[in-house]
Amino acid sequence: MLGTLEIYDNQEPVDAIFAFLQPMRTSSSTVAFEFMLRQLLQVVCQPAIATCTRTIPRLFHHPIVVADPVGPLQVFEGDEPADRVFELANRFNLSSVVRDQILNTVCVDIKAAINVTCTRFAPVVFQIPITKNASEPPVGMLQILQGSSMLSHYAIFRFGHEHDLSPEAQASMLPGVCEASQLPCTRTRSLRHIAVRDQLGIPFFADDEPADVVYWYGTSRNWTLMERKQWLAELCQIQRAGEPLLNCTRAEARLFHLPVMETADKEIGTLEVLEDQEPIDQVYAFLEKHDLFQTAPVNESLANITCQHVPCTRLRPRRILFTMQATYLGLKHSIQLVQPEEDWVCAESFGSKKCQHYVQVKCIEYCAKHMPSWAECEGTFVLKNASVDRACVPLDVMGNALRQHLTYYEEDLWKKPNGKDLYAKLGLVKGATSDEIEAAYHALVLRFNNETEPQKYEKLRAAYDTLHDPVKKYYYDLPCLKFFGLCGKRQADGGISISMDN
Repeated sequence: MLGTLEIYDNQEPVDAIFAFLQPMRTSSSTVAFEFMLRQLLQVVCQPAIATCTRTIPRLFHHPIVVADPVGPLQVFEGDEPADRVFELANRFNLSSVVRDQILNTVCVDIKAAINVTCTRFAPVVFQIPITKNASEPPVGMLQILQGSSMLSHYAIFRFGHEHDLSPEAQASMLPGVCEASQLPCTRTRSLRHIAVRDQLGIPFFADDEPADVVYWYGTSRNWTLMERKQWLAELCQIQRAGEPLLNCTRAEARLFHLPVMETADKEIGTLEVLEDQEPIDQVYAFLEKHDLFQTAPVNESLANITCQHVPCTRLRPRRILFTMQATYLGLKHSIQLVQPEEDWVCAESFGSKKCQHYVQVKCIEYCAKHMPSWAECEGTFVLKNASVDRACVPLDVMGNALRQHLTYYEEDLWKKPNGKDLYAKLGLVKGATSDEIEAAYHALVLRFNNETEPQKYEKLRAAYDTLHDPVKKYYYDLPCLKFFGLCGKRQADGGISISMDN
């Protein structure tokens, strides 16, 4: 039972019924909801019960006041809010700024009240069905919106994003759409936004990552990291039709990227280096992911090319343990924890030695650099229930999160069988020397010994036995020979072992 339907004198029955059925709307199909709405309308809309002047529910009704009252804005079910707002703006000659503010308010309110999302930010002036293959039905309808300086370019980009079309496929659509629509096509990229800064217009294209544009502009003017981050946060908070105007997927700028090709037309993957990442670690992770350590000249040249474009503070790679996500200023940050040379970092201070675990060192450095205004980030003491007990408690949010992720990483690592991830179990990278293997094993065996951690000790010992032996290590380091998606490796006896991965 949904409850009791009540309709008052000043209500349109269909609006009261629509509001009454809202709980059903979230839990039932659209067909069932509309069927129940029509059934109740037939019962209610009788002379003896209520007078119905319409049968379409009103989703939004609000008086609009600029300098003078403009009139009510009404949005009914089946309407696209942008169409109604543009009609109102044209009727009362409202500026584009006021019009966009009204549309944004409407879209936010409707989303919050009844979970209806605006799908456009302007009326449609042209639409055309798009097919991938002439013998197949259209994959969708490409729409070009009114008053958009992006015109066909943005429409194609938006359509391609919705239907997972490659940049090449999107580019091939442009001439036909421009010809069919008879709209101006003056560029090959879709312009999303022009931000005015220092009396200059900075363009943001639809395929740009805003963090990269902000980095380019900010570094050219010697901005600090926080100045760049603050402007990026402001840009990413701009909304159009209740949705973010820019597609901000990360806080860090991309300093370098390089598509790595297997053949002239087959890409292995793209090597990327973001802000606050050590380039040589990213190169190593890419080589390991794609099993390229013994594939000359790729393994020899990637580090050189990368370090020519991005300053490398060291040439010896370290293993990336995990990447953790955190949100600050509304921006998505990626925090990498890298295998340290030592678990404990010690420093002399006033005649005494102070040691901190490397996770805490990373936490303190990262919070100070990237999240300085967040007091709880790296363990500042704050008052808890200050008016009651004046108790101080540490809120080491970042440190706790990093330690938890490290625990998950280690648990997952030691669940893997004896023959998997041997270098990772020793905390090393491929190419480790015999001395490094010895040192890593003897340090870890103190933690994972046969008495306290017998299962981990067994896997640790197996990793050491393989990597310490030059012959076993040679065959373990061989690249995979692909067999129907499986990994085949030559063995010392001339045979081949088959496994899921290395």
